[in-house]
Amino acid sequence: MAYRPMFVAKWLARALLLTALGYVTCGLFYHMDSTPAVHVRQQDHTTQPKVGQPLLKAQPAAPPAVDEWRPAESDVNNMNDDLKQVTEDKRLVKEHGEQIEEGNEGFRESMNREQEAEIREQKAPNLNSQSQEVASMDLPKAEADKALAEICRKMNLTLDNPENGIGEFSRPAGLNRDNLTASEKKEWDSGYETSGYNVYVSNRIALRRRVEDTREQMCHNITYPTNLPQASVIIPYHKEALSTLLRTVFSTIERAPAHLLKEVILVDDFSESEELLGPLDEFVAYLPKVQVLRNTKREGLMRTRMRGVMAATAPVIVIKDAHTEYLPGWLEPLLAVVAANRTAIAQSNVNFMDINQFKIYVNVPTNIHTFDFKLNQQISPLPDKEVKKRKSPIDPVL
Repeated sequence: MAYRPMFVAKWLARALLLTALGYVTCGLFYHMDSTPAVHVRQQDHTTQPKVGQPLLKAQPAAPPAVDEWRPAESDVNNMNDDLKQVTEDKRLVKEHGEQIEEGNEGFRESMNREQEAEIREQKAPNLNSQSQEVASMDLPKAEADKALAEICRKMNLTLDNPENGIGEFSRPAGLNRDNLTASEKKEWDSGYETSGYNVYVSNRIALRRRVEDTREQMCHNITYPTNLPQASVIIPYHKEALSTLLRTVFSTIERAPAHLLKEVILVDDFSESEELLGPLDEFVAYLPKVQVLRNTKREGLMRTRMRGVMAATAPVIVIKDAHTEYLPGWLEPLLAVVAANRTAIAQSNVNFMDINQFKIYVNVPTNIHTFDFKLNQQISPLPDKEVKKRKSPIDPVL
């Protein structure tokens, strides 16, 4: 005989309901019967002893025997589970509260950044508040150089030095902290904290200093195609020293063919230094092909780079650090590699600059940049199999 599902379910529900009512009724009777009698009974002291009978001290009545109740093992386990659940709920509530507090803190930081952005705009009134861009004027070189020299004079910077000047031809500056005054020592030390290198020395090196041409002699004799594509140079920066940033810009512009360099885009990742606002804009106004983009909040290196990439108009994009100085002819080899293979990513051989005296050290041409498992950049020798592939010491490593 087959039972209908609804019929079986109905009888199961009734059985469960009766069982529950039975448990409730038994529990009530047990509670009423197990109430200690000592709470409702009183010792009777009204009985008087007979005459001549010694007065006996009344003895308290012994409480009635009550069966000792012990919880079942299943009940203990259920209570332990409930306690664990309560503990977990408290932890989640606390964690959620901390997340809310972190969100509030992030909101406060965002409000502070917006207030700082308003202050920055007030300090740089010539800055376009909508696009956050500053572009250069197209002036004759002689007129622009005269204006740049005047700006340097106002800011205690040097545009050009004689050949024996501080740091010329990649030489170390040769300045000694022990020979400085107390205020100069303070400026010497503070630069390391803000920018990570000696800003005091950087400010005393010419913005257009000469560098030693350390290229292989064969590089001077190469003839590159005349139809190389143009390049947009992206330079992201944050808390960079103005003098170091400007040397990067000058070496980028003046040591690359004008017809191959279309633009130089500086992208400021919400720097706090005032010299990177109005003073930088004064320089940019007289630097050809240079423009400045400014983030209205801190975005980080990658998003800052990508903002420059999105603004670029040339077919080839070159991304540079803001504390570099380039040799003559730095751009043509990169464009030649990309022109031969548009999917290639080219990188030049990078020399090293001392952060204390700004001396430039020559890197071995057969060294390459690699990364370890912690993504730390390091210098490694070129593998033998790659060395054998090269027909000359100036061939690119592909």
